[in-house]
Amino acid sequence: MTRKQCKRCKTSYEISDGDYEYFKKIAPQLNKSYPVDPPQLCFDCRMTTLMAWRNERNFHAIDCAACGKKTVSIFSPEEKLQILCSDCFWSDQNDQIASGQDFNPNKPFFEQFDTLMHKAKLLALYAVHNENCEYVNQESDDNNCYLCMGGYNNQDSYYQTYSSYADRCIN
Repeated sequence: MTRKQCKRCKTSYEISDGDYEYFKKIAPQLNKSYPVDPPQLCFDCRMTTLMAWRNERNFHAIDCAACGKKTVSIFSPEEKLQILCSDCFWSDQNDQIASGQDFNPNKPFFEQFDTLMHKAKLLALYAVHNENCEYVNQESDDNNCYLCMGGYNNQDSYYQTYSSYADRCIN
């Protein structure tokens, strides 16, 4: 058992002997073993970092990178990504294969992922087969909904998360 101090929030946390055994077990084996370093952040800070990628509720006004139409997106304009409105993203003019790239095992993964994210054309919001639902994400087959996330077949509902078949619901 080892006690460490989180590099971000400075709280103390433990790394058990079982954790060290797990790090040995998952260590990559490529002609030799490459050790996995123990975490430098406490559990809560690691989870915050992992979950920071997912954005469901923060919308941004952007211009579609293809047609220039004003649209709403989960991606911040400061990220300088190529965000497309729904019409442009799903059109035959959008060739996602063109932004593909070969993986280079000699370069860091996240460096390559960042390059790909800036080359690819991304969908502003995933919302299909909805009517009068401009501010929904990960929703389909909704009618008259506002700020609903991750559901389908909702009607006249607001502020829902992961709901289905909700009718006149407000959370």
